[in-house]
Order: sequence, then structure tokens, then C-alpha cells
Amino acid sequence: MILTYGLPFYIKIDVEGYEPNVLNGLQSAVPYLSFEVNLPDFRSEGEQCIARLREIAANGMFNCAVENRLMFSEWMSHHEFAKVFPEIGETSVEVFWRTQA
Repeated sequence: MILTYGLPFYIKIDVEGYEPNVLNGLQSAVPYLSFEVNLPDFRSEGEQCIARLREIAANGMFNCAVENRLMFSEWMSHHEFAKVFPEIGETSVEVFWRTQA
């Protein structure tokens, strides 16, 4: 779709655990992307998505939101976010990723 319609500003992915499959099809960075993770059931899929986004753009920055509020005051590198993600105790979070696309 990017080849046909151009680079979108924001992509929202919500496919109930199939987010890694969707991200495997993404070949280039976009300015903003988000996906929901229901915890703890889909934590592994969330970790796969975080790793895949690092492959797409190593300089991408992460944050996440609960109830429409960012959880962290600062956006984090993949390395930093991969450390805190397993410790999130919420039942559902929206993971946000931004790049300099």
C-alpha cells in the first residue's frame, strides 16, 4: 500500500495477536506506528513487534499509553524499552513507535 498510496504519517495496528505478522510485511519506517498489547497473554507477541521495529529502524523511539496517557515522560530507545516492557503490570497498553521517517 505504501508503494501505491505513499508513506502514511501514522499506522495503527489492532489484529489481536497477529501484529508480528503484520509488521513482518512492513519494509520501511513510518513517522508513527502503534499497536495494542493485551497483557500478559500477548506479551511475547509485543516483544516480537518491538524487536521487528528495531530491525526496520534501529533509531526508532518507544513509549506506551494506558487510558490515553503516555506511561513514560521520555521516549526510549529499543534497548531501554525492551528492559521496561516485561515489567509493565497493566492489562492492556498501546505501544507507540516513532522514527525520523
